[in-house]
Amino acid sequence: MLLAELAAIIAERRAGQPMPYSFDYQGGAPAPIGHDGEWVEILGMTCSTFVLGLFVTHDLPLLDITTWPKRQADQEWASELLVNYLVTVYDSQSEIERLQRAIPSCVRVRPEETAVAAKGLPTSRPYAFADVEPPSQALAEQLVAHASESRASLRPSDADERAT
Repeated sequence: MLLAELAAIIAERRAGQPMPYSFDYQGGAPAPIGHDGEWVEILGMTCSTFVLGLFVTHDLPLLDITTWPKRQADQEWASELLVNYLVTVYDSQSEIERLQRAIPSCVRVRPEETAVAAKGLPTSRPYAFADVEPPSQALAEQLVAHASESRASLRPSDADERAT
């Protein structure tokens, strides 16, 4: 089954339900998603680890998660996400507390790292952090530059401002 088909099955089965979110799953084995699209002993995932989980389900692990560092910026990201978004999604105080307890041990695979790994690298899979970090930083910088250019092009020009 293609990864896109598995993602479509999951989306169909979970239609109208929020996707469970968690910092617990790090993107490695065992597979968090069965070949039938059902969760397998998993509380939830981030967007990146969902994609990684699709690959693991098909025995194609992209990353060696044991090589990923705990980064202070990622723990801050998780705290900010919990405070600003997840508390509005989860109505269970115990669920919010569970997410909060997971933050200190959070090892985050960032979206740009997942994108680089999915594209492939000259080294063999699963990729180590040292292999993925340089090209993922370059990708993140390109995306930030592109976003800045896009925002600048959306700003009204001086001529537009004078006309109003």
